Amino acid sequence: WQEIVDGQSVPAGLEIVLDMSGKGKRGRIPPQWQLQIWIAGARRFLRLAVKPSTLIRDITTEAAQLANVAPECASLVRRVSKSATGTAKAPAATGVVVDGAMSASEARLFEAHSDRTLDLRLDPTCRVLREKEVGSEAEEAPQGHSEERASRLALAPPAGGNHGDR
Repeated sequence: WQEIVDGQSVPAGLEIVLDMSGKGKRGRIPPQWQLQIWIAGARRFLRLAVKPSTLIRDITTEAAQLANVAPECASLVRRVSKSATGTAKAPAATGVVVDGAMSASEARLFEAHSDRTLDLRLDPTCRVLREKEVGSEAEEAPQGHSEERASRLALAPPAGGNHGDR
């Protein structure tokens, strides 16, 4: 808990406790909060309950499943504005990939989420796996479950660097 002074702005979703004696307010990041990020490549939101110990790789894996891509095709990126980079030649909004081994707390995910400086990006070179590439998984699926099997087919990075099969 940290003290909040009058007039201080606080991130949306912060837990705030008012002292009933009128001596002030305290705030903290909740023990669990709702992450909501737009996945442009999938044209949908990822909504996920996050704790301080949640790993970034778990978030990108959830995003990949939602977007029907392989986990290595999704990354969490913290946008950096041109003014923050100090470089006039930098694009208006560049990004830094957040390390998948970091926890939400280490990555200061709550603050970045509140500032809306996070993006979930999908690798545009990922391609659809063909049924024969899925292999035994496709053969093991019982008949009549073709929709379920199709929903498990994922996008994967291109083999051998050939980007022609998108």
